Amino acid sequence: MKAKIKLFKTDGVDKNGCYPIKLILTHNYKEKRVTIAKSKEKDWNFKSQLPIDTHPDFDNLYLTLHKKRIAITKIEFSKIISFEKAIRFINQSDRNFDLNFYEYAQKQIDFMNKVGRHGNADSYVTAINQLKKFRDSLMFSEIDSAFVSNFKKHLKEKPIYGRSKEQKNTVVNYGISNSAIRSYINGIKAIYNYGIREHSQLEDSRPFEKFTIDLPVSKRRVKNVYLDKERLKILEDNQFDVPYLDRARKLILLQFYLGGNDFMDIYYLLKKDLHKGRVYFKSDPS
Repeated sequence: MKAKIKLFKTDGVDKNGCYPIKLILTHNYKEKRVTIAKSKEKDWNFKSQLPIDTHPDFDNLYLTLHKKRIAITKIEFSKIISFEKAIRFINQSDRNFDLNFYEYAQKQIDFMNKVGRHGNADSYVTAINQLKKFRDSLMFSEIDSAFVSNFKKHLKEKPIYGRSKEQKNTVVNYGISNSAIRSYINGIKAIYNYGIREHSQLEDSRPFEKFTIDLPVSKRRVKNVYLDKERLKILEDNQFDVPYLDRARKLILLQFYLGGNDFMDIYYLLKKDLHKGRVYFKSDPS
């Protein structure tokens, strides 16, 4: 087995302007490529095929790639004939790599806000705040199925205080709803999975598998809510300061103006579908 690591410009850039850094394995005229990280062209030394100190994750990435290069020069590696075993062998060199979960979570929250996914960002903030009440410091390596199970137990035993002024210091119940617990853990799971995908040197212990088994949630159809003239008038006469909320307001009104047509058909309307003040919908024959 032979291997090398390089930045692949031929694969093109992602939405953040980064190229993939790939591990290329070759054996018996067969090749396998594995993306192990990403870098912008300006943060990469093509001669040494290593990041330079302007890379935002320089310390971790440089050390990781250095360890992988040491691994692929070992005699034991050259004797491997399976791509899967070769990848496992190389990843063993990174088993001491770890990442602060809360610091990474904050980066994800900042990114979601930056790209306008404020709903995701808010749900992540809520989930992380709950997690910090359970564990004030946390590394990726500490998150396993036992950790998730203990966090669920913590939420189920959490004291609930009264909302009234007289009961604000009085425990009225214990444990939050299963749907709330699911929401918190799903937020944590999303951040965890982002980290595992972004940093392949992290070991994925699959801590969230089947975590909902003991969290049943009754499902019922949401009752339709109808708006009267007064409420529609309020929607027409007012705007939201938040752009994505105001866009939703406009789409709701447009759907009403167009006789309740299918929302997806309205969303994907093109300019050519408008003619002399009329909107023409093309039905799908299928």
